[in-house]
Parts: sequence; structure tokens; C-alpha cells
Amino acid sequence: MSTKLRRLQSWLGQMDRHVRKAVDETLSDELLHVLHDLIDAMQQRLKERLEATLAAAEERLDRRVRGILYPQQGEGELIAPSHLYSES
Repeated sequence: MSTKLRRLQSWLGQMDRHVRKAVDETLSDELLHVLHDLIDAMQQRLKERLEATLAAAEERLDRRVRGILYPQQGEGELIAPSHLYSES
């Protein structure tokens, strides 16, 4: 799991605790359960979206690396640093 995802989950956990404490002090149990479910659903959706974004970024990076390492095979995107092709 990426560092950003862990940080975000930690922050969401802290926010969850703050919200739960505030809600516990002021709202009815029924509304509290609804809010907890909403927070849990939002955390799960955010985690899924972050994981999908991370997977897509990893796939793009893999294609770029394959394009640099194996340009003759036509795989991936051919993106290489300009100093590799400098004309002397």
C-alpha cells in the first residue's frame, strides 16, 4: 500500500474518531448509525479509487519502462531521456 494511501487512511481514521465523538455527544443513536455507515462507505470508496489510480499509474510506468528497454518490440510508449539520443 502506498505511503499516500496510508496517510490518507490515517487521516480519515482521525476524522472518523472526531466525528464519532461529536456525534455521540449530540445526536440520536439512529442518526449516529447512519453517519457511521456513510463514513465507512466513503472510506471504502476512496480506498478503491486510490488503489485503482495507483494501479493505473503503475501500469503506465511499466509501459514506459518496457518502451525504453525494448523499443524494437514496439511495446509500450517510447519515452526516453533526451540525453540518450544526444548528437555529439
